[in-house]
Amino acid sequence: MTEQSLFQRAKFLIYAGGIFFLYFYYGILQESITRTRYGEQKEKFTYSLALVFFQCIVNAIYAKIMGMFVLKQGEDTTRTLYYASCSLTYLLAMVSSNMALQWVNYPTQVVGKSCKPIPVMVLGVVLGRKSYSWKKYVFVLMIVIGVALFIYKDSKAQSASSGDGLGLGEVLLMLSLTMDGLTGAVQERMIAESKTKSGHMMLNMNLFSIGYLAIGVCPRCWGVSGFSYQTVKGLYWFLCYVLDW
Repeated sequence: MTEQSLFQRAKFLIYAGGIFFLYFYYGILQESITRTRYGEQKEKFTYSLALVFFQCIVNAIYAKIMGMFVLKQGEDTTRTLYYASCSLTYLLAMVSSNMALQWVNYPTQVVGKSCKPIPVMVLGVVLGRKSYSWKKYVFVLMIVIGVALFIYKDSKAQSASSGDGLGLGEVLLMLSLTMDGLTGAVQERMIAESKTKSGHMMLNMNLFSIGYLAIGVCPRCWGVSGFSYQTVKGLYWFLCYVLDW
């Protein structure tokens, strides 16, 4: 085994470990924000739009910095319509996923989102004009079976203790999965037609998302500020989440 091969494997392990750790911490922060009761009156967190809005701002800034100093991916020729539609589905997926946490816990959300390959593959074939090998269909079927076993193994206990809220949480997860599938299909078309680079895609999708979210967030910005500062712990979690600390 050559030195270069060892270096490549070491890089892979570092990157994989970093992704695993950051997503793990991201999930802890996300659930802490959305499921904690705030203030003396134990208010429920209802500002999913604001949460995603600030996250998109940080993502756009990061993508711009990377594009200026690190990636250097050249000119972007992707059609604006693709970015506008892809950003909308991407945004709806994130907002639906965050709102679902008001009714379901984070492990349930993660397991539900594990079904993401299903809509991605189906809509990728229908809209993205992509084909997959039979092995990928088998792997997706195995994922579905595992998710079904996890979700329904305690179905009797859940149905006895849950109310209407759990149903709404599941509906939001289904909506999020559908939007994930549409996002993947549009991204496949972008890459196939314009060879869209990752940096351009990240920057433009988040910029469009900021524009969409500003319509819903700005009228409520005073409410967000008043809510966030009711507790120091809530503010800390909020900042950690959007900055991915």
